[in-house]
Amino acid sequence: MSTLITLNDALKSLASYEEFEGVLNLDTLHLGPDTYTLVAPAQWHITLTNTGSAYLAQGRISADLSVDCARCTEAFTLSIDAEVFGYYLEEDADVEETGLDLDEDEFERIVEDKIDLSSVLKAALIYDLPMVPLHDEDCLGLCPTCGCNLNEQECSCQDEPQEDFSKNPFAVLKDFDFSGSENSDNQ
Repeated sequence: MSTLITLNDALKSLASYEEFEGVLNLDTLHLGPDTYTLVAPAQWHITLTNTGSAYLAQGRISADLSVDCARCTEAFTLSIDAEVFGYYLEEDADVEETGLDLDEDEFERIVEDKIDLSSVLKAALIYDLPMVPLHDEDCLGLCPTCGCNLNEQECSCQDEPQEDFSKNPFAVLKDFDFSGSENSDNQ
């Protein structure tokens, strides 16, 4: 089933509801610098309810997405099971007359008795994506010097002498007191 629902006569009466399910075909989702690739189409299940002033879509969407770990850059699969929630108003309905306290970006319009769920389904997935994707909270990441994956091997960079800190432009801040109080040694 596509993400497009045609309202039938049974759904047009107050408090009527109907359940729908289907798949959302997306290739990728982007959040900041991260690209999430769907392993398979996302599965969704929603209940569409006529509230009298709007149609309320509530349900869930689940997907398995492939993404690179932000620390070690290894690809891993992330499973998402997100809550879907959306309001749909008739094409010519006045928002203020519905009694719903909704801004223009909090609902979508029904066009020719059709509701397109694609944007609320996609938004639900994006909302549940982590800001920083990690395959494991304890991921050690990459060595900043040689680039080896510290989850797989130890490197000898830690044993090597460190670069001359005095050449770093921030070296002047080394002894700066950031607490805001005066340093007792300078009094």
